[in-house]
Amino acid sequence: QSPTSNPQILKAEPPREASPNPQILKAEPSREASPNPQILKAEPPREASSNPQHSAPGEKPAPRRTPGVTQKLSNYSQIKALDDLPPAQREALEAFMRRYEEKTRRSKELAQRHKRYYADPRSVTGFSALWKEICYQLASERSKGARIWDVDGNEYLDFVMSYGVALFGHAPDFMQRAVAEQLEKGNSLDVLPPKATEIARIIAEMSGMDRVTLANTGTEAVLGAVRAARTATGREKIAVFDSDYHGMVDQFMVRGVRFGVGLRALPATPGVPRFLVENNLVLDYDDPETLAVLERHIGELAAVVIEPVQAQNPHWQHPELIREIRRLTEKHGVALIFDEIINGFRMHPRGAQAWYGVEADLVAYGKSISGGLPLSAIAGKERFMQAFDGGLWQFGDASRPEATVNYFAGTFIKNPLSVAAAHAAMSELERRSPELQRELNARALRFFERLRRLFLETRAPLLLQGSASFFMLKPADDNPLTRLFQYFLRLEGVNIRERPCFLSTEHSEEDLERALEAFRRAIQNMMDAGLMQPWTGEDLNRIVPPPPHLDGPEPTPEPEAPIQVEDPAEAPLTEGQLEIFLQHQLSPNAARAFNIGTEIRLEGPLNPESLREAVRRVVGRHEALRTTFAPDGSRQR
Repeated sequence: QSPTSNPQILKAEPPREASPNPQILKAEPSREASPNPQILKAEPPREASSNPQHSAPGEKPAPRRTPGVTQKLSNYSQIKALDDLPPAQREALEAFMRRYEEKTRRSKELAQRHKRYYADPRSVTGFSALWKEICYQLASERSKGARIWDVDGNEYLDFVMSYGVALFGHAPDFMQRAVAEQLEKGNSLDVLPPKATEIARIIAEMSGMDRVTLANTGTEAVLGAVRAARTATGREKIAVFDSDYHGMVDQFMVRGVRFGVGLRALPATPGVPRFLVENNLVLDYDDPETLAVLERHIGELAAVVIEPVQAQNPHWQHPELIREIRRLTEKHGVALIFDEIINGFRMHPRGAQAWYGVEADLVAYGKSISGGLPLSAIAGKERFMQAFDGGLWQFGDASRPEATVNYFAGTFIKNPLSVAAAHAAMSELERRSPELQRELNARALRFFERLRRLFLETRAPLLLQGSASFFMLKPADDNPLTRLFQYFLRLEGVNIRERPCFLSTEHSEEDLERALEAFRRAIQNMMDAGLMQPWTGEDLNRIVPPPPHLDGPEPTPEPEAPIQVEDPAEAPLTEGQLEIFLQHQLSPNAARAFNIGTEIRLEGPLNPESLREAVRRVVGRHEALRTTFAPDGSRQR
């Protein structure tokens, strides 16, 4: 990498080393004050959007100890910032907005007309009064491969990629042919398109599930999976995680709010009645008591619904927790549902099931399986899938649908045009997997590492979170002007947004090289304009590579050897222990003065099972790690 054109940026402090292992747990950094007192500062960071009509005294959002985690729906919130910009910053911002408007003039004209007739939620995503005049979507003229062209004739290298739909790039030839051929044949509904059967077969075989049913959208697929779980178990309550997103059905628009101990389910957006979300058990990935909470309520649950890898937080993965949830749900007959609408078949042919070495009961798929037209799927074990059709039966014998059937239907489910596109996509996936995912993940990993190094070299206040072939770019500082970066990058011919970004099979090495240079120019232009300040904090970038077992057979966890522990004996506290106990009674913070902190760095691929077993054995050998005090301090056990 060539040095930045401004040597003072690199002289501010020594270059930062990369974290030797992206999976090392890091404490949340304390961010230093801006070196420029004139820089526009944001208001205090806001928690996830709440609904005033459903708020109550004493409520607190679910705590978030992991740095860099984006709450669901937060990218739809307005960006609050002070209006009194220093003159130099205001002049620089106004000059930039004039250049942007000039380049995308027709898009802005169409956006103004669009507002008159279309109440478009996307038109206010990331709105800020400071740059109101450029808050509009690009109007697209056409798209192909890894590129889009707007109505002003500008070409962009695209990383939004239709929200992850375009795994094979925009408008691949084989999909266009399939849709055109079906259009010639017609699009009649209420008849069986034969290719729907083949789609179900391919998804069932690739996912390892028994059977499949189709739907139109990701929201419908998750809704259908939950309905099947409720039908099969006879229970109503489901468990969800506060930060997972499962679509816009009312029951999934839920947030966790802390009232004393535990989280309470409340609506995440206006317009959702409270009673529709109260039947959810809301869990928190950051809560060490999550498994204990789940175990207390497991007998009430029909399903635990998980977004195994969040597209908005691709670095925030929980393999060990998910394995424990699988063991718990399997023991109690509760459905484990994976919502893989975004990452299904992109990470691996078996998706998150292979990524974590966990077998789900039901999986919801969408995006990349659709071929670009509305189509999603539910794949699952027969115990749950029979809720859609009563179970398997044959012609010519006495068999018949025996199971209880729920209602799951829609006019456009398995419509021939969507089926034609999805059949083309799934056939290509079947033909090219697993080499497709392996090569795409490797190309993306190289790109992520180079982008991370670029941010460190230039001291850009940006952070990259990436895994498999999708990533998020987020501001590292509290300066709202940093969020103009996507607009600066667009002027350099690269399209990203404040949402998950994706690589496709059509992104060549030359494309990625071009993107890196565009990133470099956009960063330099923002710094030269005084709209971006050098980052002086630690390296916040997080890149999670594919787990090592994906290069070979999936791991079969060995049974855990029981740790032999003698029956606990009681004894009085020593003088030193008593001193710590008394300090803790005065204040938990006072007792922390006796803690000795240390950091262990593990270099190389991490095997979570081996690490967990090593910790268990250390605890088993040292009774000091298992010792507890009586509540009154009279003895230890």
